[in-house]
Amino acid sequence: MKRIKKFIMFLILFLLLYFFVDYVVNNMIDRNYEELTNISRDVGQVYTIDIIKANKDISGGKLELNITRNLNVEDAKYIKIDFYNNKDECIGSRYIDPTSLNVGDNKSIQIDFSYKDVERCSITTAKELPENTFKEFNKGYLGIFVIIGLITLCYVL
Repeated sequence: MKRIKKFIMFLILFLLLYFFVDYVVNNMIDRNYEELTNISRDVGQVYTIDIIKANKDISGGKLELNITRNLNVEDAKYIKIDFYNNKDECIGSRYIDPTSLNVGDNKSIQIDFSYKDVERCSITTAKELPENTFKEFNKGYLGIFVIIGLITLCYVL
């Protein structure tokens, strides 16, 4: 009976510690983020972009956008997001490919960026991707590559 009481006591203490640490960590993460308010949009009438959440911190941030396609125009194939620092220098760009959207459809997108000291961002449309821009790595293949890498490492060792 004493062992069961000790076990239950340790379980309760572990759960309390877990919830306390979870609360403190989430609270600290939320405090580090600052709202990114200076966002300009010039996408014409092709897209309607609603900004759900825009946060930044010292080393990056995230944007949550809701994109609705209003017109079917070939000139506005991509949505380009430029990030600027306090000296008004473009420190990076991200491209969104909303070609899967039909007229009237909307899509929620979350963009994580790792540019430092972002003060403002600009959302425009672009006809094509620049040559040095690569599309994001599909995270579905990441697990396959990790497994193949581990098998190869075990085989070599």
